[in-house]
Amino acid sequence: MSLHLYYGPGACSFIPHVALRLIEQRTGQPFEATMVRMHKGEHRQEAFLRINPNGQVPALVDDGQTVTQIVAIISHLARRFPQAGLLPQEVWARTRALETLAWFNNTVHPTFTRIFMPSRIVADEAAQAVVRTEAVGAYRALMAQVQERVQALGDAFLDGAEAGPCDAYALTTTRWATMGGIDVATEMPALWTYVERVAAQPAVAATIAAEGLTLNMFKKSS
Repeated sequence: MSLHLYYGPGACSFIPHVALRLIEQRTGQPFEATMVRMHKGEHRQEAFLRINPNGQVPALVDDGQTVTQIVAIISHLARRFPQAGLLPQEVWARTRALETLAWFNNTVHPTFTRIFMPSRIVADEAAQAVVRTEAVGAYRALMAQVQERVQALGDAFLDGAEAGPCDAYALTTTRWATMGGIDVATEMPALWTYVERVAAQPAVAATIAAEGLTLNMFKKSS
């Protein structure tokens, strides 16, 4: 069996990258990981487009077959390696975990896209500034929702007793918030404490190191 992940540092591919490290940690199943330098346009080059014609990360190649999209990759890996416990086995708990992953993927993530790449929404630069400003407000409200959820967890994680894919997505989107000018550590200390706890988990810490990430990207405006 061969597993090969194509990822972009700090992108949403961080979630399956963590999942693969958890699988390796819990089952001994190794994997390969190839960085796709999206800022250099490698995702648009022929070599990568042969793997994923959509030119997006993540892309997981499992024994020669490619799987894309976060929820599909995590669902695939959870079925492939049930002993790794990426998703709960109990029906409703599994449904709620997938529901959470889908919410991050189809609600939180697209909102950040409007902050980071407003040009995808509108061409006019003045209009882009409006889109970005409104998106920051919407994203801050979504982060407040995440904080409410993690505050109710106590010492647990979104994925239960141990951190998993949902927690990796929460960390990723919180990190993006700091890139978008939201001072999470100050504005939402409970969320930031949780994110630091997630970041300290061995599989997560190893992925952060492998991707060369800084957790808090917030910079005060002068």
